[in-house]
Amino acid sequence: MGADDPRDLLARSSLLNAVSDSGLDALGSVQRAVTGKANADAEARAVRQEADQKERAAVQAGIEADRAYRAAVADEAAAQRHSAELLDRKQALDTEFAEAQQALAVLEGQRRDYTTWQARKQAEQAAAQAGPPASSPAGPRPAPVRTQSSAGVVAPTSGVITSTYGPRWGVIHYGLDIANSIGTPIVSVSDGVVISSGPASGFGLWVRVRHDTGIVTVYGHINESLVSVGQRVSAGQQIATMGNRGQSTGPHLHLEVQKNGSKIDPLFWLRANGVYL
Repeated sequence: MGADDPRDLLARSSLLNAVSDSGLDALGSVQRAVTGKANADAEARAVRQEADQKERAAVQAGIEADRAYRAAVADEAAAQRHSAELLDRKQALDTEFAEAQQALAVLEGQRRDYTTWQARKQAEQAAAQAGPPASSPAGPRPAPVRTQSSAGVVAPTSGVITSTYGPRWGVIHYGLDIANSIGTPIVSVSDGVVISSGPASGFGLWVRVRHDTGIVTVYGHINESLVSVGQRVSAGQQIATMGNRGQSTGPHLHLEVQKNGSKIDPLFWLRANGVYL
């Protein structure tokens, strides 16, 4: 059969048609695959972009939250500092007010004592001009009758205040000095028990009383002690006489008040307990 045989041509034509259809199918599959991949890539990029945006938003939110936290911490610290400054200022003002009250009490007491001293001096001068009183038997000077305050406290003696609690001559003077003549009665300021009676460095002689309230009082530079250790005494009971013993600049009572082991202002303590010298 020759090359131009119609049957041969027909067979070749059929073969070509088959090959052509198969190629077209393969080409279509490839095109569909390419298109699908492109679509998948586009979707993946969109998802990635959205994820990146969310991540950036989360990072920014974290930065803003951290900034807000730091600002809140700074505001709180500033508020605490301001509160501490206000508290310090209040304490300073309270201290200044207490000191002013104490100074006022001292001034009022000194003015009152000066007035009393003037009146006593005038009375003494009047008595001296009137002549000596009738003779009377010699004996110890009696302790004056003293009225207790509502707190059960009395004045320790009579006289003129010559020095108060505070700085004096470059040191702290821890007592209240009340001057009068030697032999002037000294009494216990309130109920208590004698814990010291006798010689004392600096004071010459002293008496110390621990009171029922826990307060301890010291009576220094005395001329004579009239009580013994362990003896119970009552408010206003005479315990000593005023003297000029020890490191003293003249006849006077040196009164100290101790609270919980610390020395406090005796005049302020007396004022606080209703006693005005």
